[in-house]
Amino acid sequence: MTNLERCKRKLTDDSYCPLCNREVETINHTLRDCVYLRQYWRRIVPQAHLNTFFSSSVQGWLRQNLYSNILFRANLPWKLVFSSILWHTWKNRNDVIFTGSSLTFEQVLSRGIAWANYYNDGWMTGALGTHSTPIPTPWSNLEPGCFCLNIDGAVSLNSGKATIGGLLRDTAGNFVFGFSKFTGCVNSLHAELRSLYIGLQLAWDYGIDYLQVQTDCKQITQLLSAPNVESSPIPLVRNIRKFWSRAWSINLIWTPRSGNMAADKLARIANCSSFDLSFYSSPPTELRDILSSDALLVPM
Repeated sequence: MTNLERCKRKLTDDSYCPLCNREVETINHTLRDCVYLRQYWRRIVPQAHLNTFFSSSVQGWLRQNLYSNILFRANLPWKLVFSSILWHTWKNRNDVIFTGSSLTFEQVLSRGIAWANYYNDGWMTGALGTHSTPIPTPWSNLEPGCFCLNIDGAVSLNSGKATIGGLLRDTAGNFVFGFSKFTGCVNSLHAELRSLYIGLQLAWDYGIDYLQVQTDCKQITQLLSAPNVESSPIPLVRNIRKFWSRAWSINLIWTPRSGNMAADKLARIANCSSFDLSFYSSPPTELRDILSSDALLVPM
C-alpha cells in the first residue's frame, strides 16, 4: 500500500513519496529508487551487484538479492542484510505516514545490519530465538574517549599454522592501527592470547589510557576474570593480566564472531613465511569493506 495504491483506493489524494516529494511512490521507489535511499544502498551493496542493482524490475530485484549467496562480510549473508534493511525501510516509511516520526537512514541501516547479525548468529549456533540479552556490536558500550581493540587468532586445520591479528579504533569507529603476525604452530587459545598480548602492548605504546578489548573467544574472558588469575599455570595469561595494573583503564568483553570480522581478516592475511610483526598505520585493502560495514553500527 504505497501512496500510489492508497491514492487509487481514495485513501489519500497525494500519490507522491512522503520522503522526497519528487516522484510517485511505487514499490520500487519506496524500497530502492528514492533519491534518499539510493545513496545508502550504494554504500553497502556488494560490488558484484552494483551494475544490476538499480536496473532490475522489482520482482527480479527481490529474487536476485533474496537468493544471493554473496557475503556482506566474512560470514554475514547479503540476503539477510538485504531483507532486514528492506523491512526497516518499509517500517520507517509507515512511521512517516501514520505517526509523523522517522529515523535517519543511517539509523535504518544500523538497525537492519544489527538484525541481520542477530539472525545469522542464531542460525550458526542453532539457538535462534533463545537469546535473552542483546548481542553486542562494535563500540556499542564505548564512552567518549574510549578506544576499542579487537583481537583474534586463526589456526589452519590443514597445516596447524597459527596467525593472529587485531586493530584499534576510536569511539567513532575510525581505524587507528592494525597488526598481524605468524606465530608458528600453536593451539587456538595460545594464538588468541598472543594476539591479546601484542594488541595490549601496542595500545599502551600508543598512549591509550581508556581501552575496551573485544574478543570472540569466551575462554579468554573466563581465564582473565578468574579470581586466581595471577597464579595461572599459563605464563602468557599472567603477563597479560599485569597490564591491568598499569595506569590505564581496561575493560575486556566478549563479542560474537560477526562483531569481530575485522580482526579475523587481519589474522588471515598474515604472512606465514616470516615471524615479523606486520603493523598497519592505515587499513589494508582487504579490510576496507569490513570497516565500512562496521562503521554503520557506530551509535549516532
